[in-house]
Amino acid sequence: MTLVFSGCKKEKPIIFSGQLLLTSKFPYPLVNRKIQIYQRGSSSAIGLNSGSRSSSATTHTDASGNFRLDFTRGTASFIIFSGPSSNPLTLANSPDETVFPAFSRRNFSDSVYDVTKPIFVGKAIDTVIIKVGLSSDLTATDTIGLRAYTINGSIDKEYTGRSGTIGSVIVLDTINNMIFTDFDCLTKKFSNSVYGGRKWTTVWGSVAISSDGYVSPFQFSSIDEAKQEITFYFKK
Repeated sequence: MTLVFSGCKKEKPIIFSGQLLLTSKFPYPLVNRKIQIYQRGSSSAIGLNSGSRSSSATTHTDASGNFRLDFTRGTASFIIFSGPSSNPLTLANSPDETVFPAFSRRNFSDSVYDVTKPIFVGKAIDTVIIKVGLSSDLTATDTIGLRAYTINGSIDKEYTGRSGTIGSVIVLDTINNMIFTDFDCLTKKFSNSVYGGRKWTTVWGSVAISSDGYVSPFQFSSIDEAKQEITFYFKK
């Protein structure tokens, strides 16, 4: 009976507090931003457990980017016992709001969370040289598309009139003050959110941009940088 009771007792909330700033180079506070901490659920193994239940909590930052949030973990069940879920947490902007920049910190953990230091939700790179590796010949009538984020907002560009032969690499553009805001606290890396490649209109009438292979580099370090090169690939 003691085991059953202890397995079903209510989980106490975890208090998260701190300050959200954009990047270390651009330490702008995320003002009046609706944010959430989310923990996903998981499926069950039939006959053994009922899986885990997702959980989330939301709050708003103040005029200085400060926040305080009470979060209660979801539950995981095994036969007749239950306890707090061990699934990782994600700190992010609330998905019901369209904001810039959107951000996500996956594998966010109270065990490595330092409330005395501001959280920089983004990484800035002063100068990014965009290159294109040609997996097929590029002619002047072909269109290359590029989507990315800078400190001033999102960019959506297209390029025509370029040419090159298969196997070569061309310099497409130079973008200043690019930012990245999808961070994994476990690997301490930002994902590369630059999206580029051949641009065309599909048979359904939508516009598509796709790289012939992974954009390189796939991830970036957590610190701001002065210069980087990003390469994606073009194929007809």
